[in-house]
Amino acid sequence: LGDPAKGLADVHLAVRIDGNCSCAYDILGADPSRVYADAKYAWVYAWRGGIHRRLERWEAAFKDLDHALELDPGCFWARAGRGELNSAQGDPRGALLDLDRASAELPGYLEAHVWRGNALCKIKKCAQARLAFERALALDPSHVWGLIGLGVCLDHSGKKEASKSYFERARQLAPALFEA
Repeated sequence: LGDPAKGLADVHLAVRIDGNCSCAYDILGADPSRVYADAKYAWVYAWRGGIHRRLERWEAAFKDLDHALELDPGCFWARAGRGELNSAQGDPRGALLDLDRASAELPGYLEAHVWRGNALCKIKKCAQARLAFERALALDPSHVWGLIGLGVCLDHSGKKEASKSYFERARQLAPALFEA
């Protein structure tokens, strides 16, 4: 409907309500031939792709995210998800093609900025990664992965004292991540 920010808010609410998106499986099981070709169901494939990614079913995740983008090339969160998946699978440069576009299509999608920062770190572009993490933290100053990412960037650029405050804030927000 031309309101990506509202769409993203609805997706986040739906994830909080049903993290496994059982409704996506209901829709896909209802009439697969009709659903498969209908652009308004791109979100179903994007969501199922995200579930596959979380379960490390890489091939299935790529298949669903690719199909979501075939149905709706403007599905920015599917594009960002595919970018993150590429990065997780060892292709940070390929990831940036999707993540750059997703973060441009909806600058308010903070996960796209964090995933973009991670991909940039992997190819040793720390200055650009730092900017990506700063954009994410401008949207949510308490985003744990944004705090950690920015801390890593600062640490790698020799600003160890500055990095400590970001790591400490992340530790306060998510102590379980720092237990070893």
